[in-house]
Amino acid sequence: MVLLFLLISTNLFAETIVYPDLDWSFSSPYGLAVSEGEVYVADTGNNRIQKFDKGGRLILEFGKFGEANGKFNSPYDVAVDKNGDIYVADTWNNRIQRFSRNGSFILSWGRLGDSAGNFKFPHSLAINEEGVWVADTGNRRVQKFTKEGEFILKFGGLKWPTGINIEGEAVWVSDAEKNMVMKFSKSGKLLDQISGFDNPHGLVAGGDVYVADTGGNSILRINNGKVETFLSGIKSPYDVAVGDSIYVAETGANRVLLFDRDGKMDECWQTQGAEFGRFSAPSGIVCGKDGDVYVADTGNNRVYRLDSLLVPKDTWNISAPAGMTMDDEGNLYVVSNFLHKVVKFDRFGNSVTDWEDEMISPKGIAYSTFSKNLYVSDAERGCLLSFTNDGRFLGTLAGGLSDPAGVVCDRQGNLYVADTGAKEIKVFSSSGALKRKIKEGINHPLGMTIDKEGILYVSQQNGDICKMNQFGTILQRFSGMKYPQGIYINEGYLYVADTGNNRLKKISLEERVNTEKKAIFEKLAYEEIEGLQSKPPKKEGHTSCLIELKDVIKITEKPSKRKEQLIPYVVKIEEGQAVEIEEELAVKIEEEPKEEKRTALPDLVIEDMNLSEVKVNKWTRVSARIGNRGETSAESIPLKFFANKELIWFDRTIPFLGSNEDKTKSIIWKPLASGSYTLSVIVDPSNTIAESNKENNKKDVEVFVCP
Repeated sequence: MVLLFLLISTNLFAETIVYPDLDWSFSSPYGLAVSEGEVYVADTGNNRIQKFDKGGRLILEFGKFGEANGKFNSPYDVAVDKNGDIYVADTWNNRIQRFSRNGSFILSWGRLGDSAGNFKFPHSLAINEEGVWVADTGNRRVQKFTKEGEFILKFGGLKWPTGINIEGEAVWVSDAEKNMVMKFSKSGKLLDQISGFDNPHGLVAGGDVYVADTGGNSILRINNGKVETFLSGIKSPYDVAVGDSIYVAETGANRVLLFDRDGKMDECWQTQGAEFGRFSAPSGIVCGKDGDVYVADTGNNRVYRLDSLLVPKDTWNISAPAGMTMDDEGNLYVVSNFLHKVVKFDRFGNSVTDWEDEMISPKGIAYSTFSKNLYVSDAERGCLLSFTNDGRFLGTLAGGLSDPAGVVCDRQGNLYVADTGAKEIKVFSSSGALKRKIKEGINHPLGMTIDKEGILYVSQQNGDICKMNQFGTILQRFSGMKYPQGIYINEGYLYVADTGNNRLKKISLEERVNTEKKAIFEKLAYEEIEGLQSKPPKKEGHTSCLIELKDVIKITEKPSKRKEQLIPYVVKIEEGQAVEIEEELAVKIEEEPKEEKRTALPDLVIEDMNLSEVKVNKWTRVSARIGNRGETSAESIPLKFFANKELIWFDRTIPFLGSNEDKTKSIIWKPLASGSYTLSVIVDPSNTIAESNKENNKKDVEVFVCP
């Protein structure tokens, strides 16, 4: 008898509670527009456009990462015409896209190039009755088009134009490299230029001219030709818009600020915060037996205790909490990565004890009801450590890990470790013996939880959560989060620390319970049941392999070389009637999958890196040429750029790279101090680098920045 699972695909998000219950969730918002009291935000890091009403309620959202029509690659600006049509500067796709007021795609124009009508990193848009004006940043010019995308004119005299706005007969342009705001006629004649800025970006003109002075962390105002400070202490503002309020995209803090005309703050649209009931980069999460939910509010240096409806109850102070777990008595164990220790709290929030033995950079922690011990992953040492529940060190259970994060234990005492750097999950016995690795479908695992049936849920860096059995067979995958870390399952709900969105999610799994049924499969000979097919189906999993026989469903396997495997199976459902087949039925055999051997892999290498002139407080372009020397193509290849090991740009992605094909990707970087820098680029193509060339996936360039 072989135990199998039947799983009918269903929407896991049967019920989702999001806390805080806010509509604002930005990642590096760059562009703003106001039209008829409604606010449009180019949510650049999330590759989408969002529209809000006057009260900040989200009323429209569209777009996601990609190159197809209606998709974006880091959109930097948004503008709206009098008819309500929406125009987007799709910056890294080097084009302009136009949408209807409900977000439906209408048309796009432009591609990478320097000829009329093409673009190189367009940053900003302005709309008037005459057409569409574009700050074509990389080509150091302004272009004008009809609203259908037909080229009208262009003019230069610019170094790095980043903002544009039309006022009457004047075209106002900010130049980040010249540190000036320049005034042109509509034919391109320079009328005035005003200095006194530090890396200016978005601007809006209407009597006075308001300028987002990104490098100066302020909003400056040009009043009768003089520059004055209107707002200060704003972290890297990239755009400003004027409506009933003055709106500022505070990109460095991932939020939108609202001010009145006198500069007094009215409101702040953000998801993170330090006040009671808000979160900043929450990571660990665990549920107590009483139904309370405990959250490591990492950015605010505290542990939150909430009730089962996610209403806050109290907070416990601890520096930079990360992973958390709870023992059988309700004691809470919290990892402080900053203090390099584990702190034990009783159920009333009193600190009972703490310890730091053998730990350098602790990250994840799990309590085992099987052994009554604690297990801590150390990212720096790349190992799994074992302690008693009062902090006595028992030893190193496992080593050779790469930036391990989440840890979870099943009822048999087996330990599952999210080996993040290796892009896999390692499963160890309670004694530390490696039992298996789970790789299929895993990409940078972060947190894990396991239910009473041994079903594993894994949060991943790309925003997905995978549901799988204990051998790694993917049962379901769902998304909607941003860099989720801690997850926990309790009483039919999945709790998620949605780290990048600074909030929690509570997801009902009731729908999953109703549509997933166990079945017992008995091997029978063909002649034992009347009416069975004489030949196996052409495609495994196809509905042609199913015949309803009252409460019996017949399933045949895909043909193989072994004759005995052609014998069909008869399925008897343990509860209820036979499953009604409305969607594709997935059948997974509960046995450990064999490691798949891959031969013809892509082989991605960094050919070279190039830089333009580098000076302090000046934007420079860093380019990397990536080549595929393998026999097969690669898709969705992420790149990371660093300066002295500090990440300096969002992940750039090469959507597709064929065999023996090269592609160049670029970023812009502004050093804030002179001296020597090591610029690095890393290509991370999810296990598609050939072993012989793994050393070629990183390249460094030494550069000296002049004062």
